[in-house]
Amino acid sequence: MNGSSGDVAWSELLERNLARRVVWSRTGGALPWALFRAGPVVLAYPRFPLGLGDNDAWVLDSLPAVQSELAANNVDLLRMSAPMGLLAALPRIRIESSAPETVVERLGDWRAQDLAPTVRRKFRQAEKAGLVVRPAEAADGAACHSLYVRSVSRHRGALRYSKLYFDDLCATSASAGPVVVTKALTADGRIAGFLATLRQSDSVYYLHGGYRDDCAAMRPGYFLMRWSLEAAREAGQRRFNFLTSPLGQPALLAYKESFGGRSSQRSYWQQPLTAMGSMTAWSLRLLASVRTRRVAAQALDSNSMSA
Repeated sequence: MNGSSGDVAWSELLERNLARRVVWSRTGGALPWALFRAGPVVLAYPRFPLGLGDNDAWVLDSLPAVQSELAANNVDLLRMSAPMGLLAALPRIRIESSAPETVVERLGDWRAQDLAPTVRRKFRQAEKAGLVVRPAEAADGAACHSLYVRSVSRHRGALRYSKLYFDDLCATSASAGPVVVTKALTADGRIAGFLATLRQSDSVYYLHGGYRDDCAAMRPGYFLMRWSLEAAREAGQRRFNFLTSPLGQPALLAYKESFGGRSSQRSYWQQPLTAMGSMTAWSLRLLASVRTRRVAAQALDSNSMSA
């Protein structure tokens, strides 16, 4: 295994909870691939859940050799993503979809007082309500998972992460691992919301967040995000990546951009390594097409009702 101690710790957390295992390709440089089993098919994702970054052009240049390494690990299908700009000179890659990825590029210059008045007002609402931010404890996994479930339900999304995964996130955070989980507490000690980030190299990645419905007016999500941005800046991190926002969730994208993040497109594509992988890729493209049409129809209905 290669990579920094933070990369290794995150890979081990994935193996305990989500991935079948994590393998490191050695062609050109160290790159972790999380392997997932979907029935008889093995899928591989680079740097899960982040995807390739701006410094990973070498992966695309070395892709045939990397594919051979992964084929030797019985991988059927690569599920890839990268910033759209990274793919501009690679017309051979068939981009299947894209989504906005929001990033604060110069975190050292970020200041809460530079944000819009409407956002600063939400910070004051949280302070007036008496919210305080504290590190999550190892025993907070169940509470954070419950808030995550409520958040997914609120956005009509699909549940992907278990209580055991959140238990591990909180335990890793409590032991000073690469994951940082914080909670916003009310004056009477209730968890009003939580936020989880992942620190790797000089970047921080937003993983999960959630809040109690009856605490929404206290603005715990805004309060926790401000704390996370400030803490990452003080720790010397240079970049804060909010990751991508799904189609049909414009409010989530607006929330991320309200903190000064700039959005650009991240592209997604698939690379089959076996006949089974080719069949799976076709099926996934079909499902994605159906999902996209459904989201577009919902948006059209919403616009019609508000007209």
